[in-house]
Amino acid sequence: MTTISMITVTYNAEDFLPSTLKSVEALFHCMSEYDRSDFEYLVIDGGSRDSTLSLLANSGLPCRVISEPDRGIYDAMNKGAALSSGRWVQFLNAGDVIQDPAGYVDLYHTLQALPTPTDELWAISGAIHMGAGVHNARTIGNIPHSWVGHLAGLQSHCHQACWFRRDALGAFGGYRLDVGTAADYASIVQFGFVRPPMVFDRPIIGYLGGGVSDSSQREVQHLLHKTRRRVLRLNGVGRVLSSLLAVAVYSVNSFRILLGRSRRKLVRGRA
Repeated sequence: MTTISMITVTYNAEDFLPSTLKSVEALFHCMSEYDRSDFEYLVIDGGSRDSTLSLLANSGLPCRVISEPDRGIYDAMNKGAALSSGRWVQFLNAGDVIQDPAGYVDLYHTLQALPTPTDELWAISGAIHMGAGVHNARTIGNIPHSWVGHLAGLQSHCHQACWFRRDALGAFGGYRLDVGTAADYASIVQFGFVRPPMVFDRPIIGYLGGGVSDSSQREVQHLLHKTRRRVLRLNGVGRVLSSLLAVAVYSVNSFRILLGRSRRKLVRGRA
């Protein structure tokens, strides 16, 4: 059993995969030979028809590639976790990068040193939102982790900057396929409800943004409400409160977005 299995899910990802592979290569360069032998890199591909598979074949990375049709990104992530050998799993998808390879190695050594069994269920690091390649990169405020903030949608944690114990992820049933693109949100809700994460206060991961989990604020809050109902099994008063929370958080986040846009325009006007 290896310490960490990093899993990348792809489908026709030729435009985004090169940056991810380059960052994984940088990570391997920071690792000792022993560390590399104790680290697994898997790519779960949905049957790409572009140059994704060629990029992987020519990368020179010691990655295991499985390419076959699946039922979407979260089904592929479940498949990757089931096929992996690591005590811990992390998902770094096409376009996401390892921002701080040396920091990642430090995190890896910390997880490696944990006893077996361990009470720790998951770990998180800081993260940088790269603005989908359109906006300026920014460090997100995900540390310290707030389970209530994540649940409410006020401080959603970066899923790419999470390392989950593989057996615990399996015990939770993997990623839910009945909540659409909120499956990563639901997984963090489950883990955070049971135990707070180990925290590495360094921006180790850079995530692209603009992916399947990004949508309009109204759609996001409706989806989070639907997911809370299912994960927490809310009925009656709990269901009503969750709905009211969705409306309130939509208003708060919409104001934040509007304020941020106004500030950026003001800065550009002064430049």
